[in-house]
Amino acid sequence: MERIMQSQTLSDASKQAYMRGKRVLEINPRHPIIKELRERVVKDPEDESVKQTAQLMYQTALFESGFLLNDPKDFASRIMIQ
Repeated sequence: MERIMQSQTLSDASKQAYMRGKRVLEINPRHPIIKELRERVVKDPEDESVKQTAQLMYQTALFESGFLLNDPKDFASRIMIQ
């Protein structure tokens, strides 16, 4: 529904806010990737690669769920780097 509202010719961005779906990201704490990310954060909370990996995982989850990405170029550049 969010995509349909955005594609309307005379759509008003202020009125689209109520049509946005609530986004919920469920994380499995026992997954090996999440365990590894947690260990790396404990070692170095400022590790930039951990932040980039988490952001990439979030954007991929949005994309797979059918949501539009705010910055598709950012997502594409993260894919090319990884």
